[in-house]
Amino acid sequence: METQNVELCIDGFRYFYRVYPNPESNFAPFVLISGSFQSIETWKKHAEWLNQFAPVIVFDAPGVGLSDPLPAHYGLDFLANSLLKVLEMEGVSLVNLLGVSYGTVVAYSFARLYPHKVNRMILSGIMAEIPTDQAENIQKSIALLQEGKKGDFVDSVLQFLICQDEQKPVAKRRSVKRVLKSTVSKAATDDLKKYEQNMLRSIMLSPLDLTDSPDVPTLVFTGEHDTCTAPRRCLEFAEALSKGIYTTVQDADHLSHYEQFLTVVGLAADFFLELPLEALEGCTPVEYFDKHLPIEIAA
Repeated sequence: METQNVELCIDGFRYFYRVYPNPESNFAPFVLISGSFQSIETWKKHAEWLNQFAPVIVFDAPGVGLSDPLPAHYGLDFLANSLLKVLEMEGVSLVNLLGVSYGTVVAYSFARLYPHKVNRMILSGIMAEIPTDQAENIQKSIALLQEGKKGDFVDSVLQFLICQDEQKPVAKRRSVKRVLKSTVSKAATDDLKKYEQNMLRSIMLSPLDLTDSPDVPTLVFTGEHDTCTAPRRCLEFAEALSKGIYTTVQDADHLSHYEQFLTVVGLAADFFLELPLEALEGCTPVEYFDKHLPIEIAA
């Protein structure tokens, strides 16, 4: 089905989304939220596969993908409200959210502000806060960018996003690394500015508030060999949620959505369609954390 990008504007910043309709589906739309060096275009294969079950909206928040660069001082509430404007534009009252990497904080912030609009949520690669050592590495990569050392900057991004331990099996490691290196190397000036401002925003943020997490079933996952948002930090995030669920994708790192395409889209579809997750191959055993369940006390 032919689709086209829709342009919106908030506070003078242009941003874009694309809708994949499915008028025969009774399920709430799946909303895919892009991360760094991703865009509406990079999600095309995922959106088309998921579209067989429900309408799909692919969202480039301000500062991401096709959208205008966004200065770092604009916070997460601003990004969440830009998504709200999309839903209002489409007349959608309830959605299933899927945020990846940088897109996870946009998804989580939206769910905290508007929990009544979120049916289910998936967060692929999230931490409550960026550890000090990673913040320092991000600052170093930004410095390389500002100094015009493009080759060193590209290498720093690859080291940050891709597992460097060759002893740990990662599917399609070489091809994904080659594509990512090409994407970052050929990034336009605007795209590099987006990375700079988004990463500055990330390290400036206060830790995400988990004390009153939205009462929404939320699946947290990443690749089992993720060195960017480590599995243990994703697990900690899931454990703190009101209705957290956790797993990892086998033979994958932070870029599991590219390395293990069928596993990731299958996991997303099963979760949003409220099907059992245990039957899906390619994932570690699923763990559930529900604060509403009574705690059994041993006699």
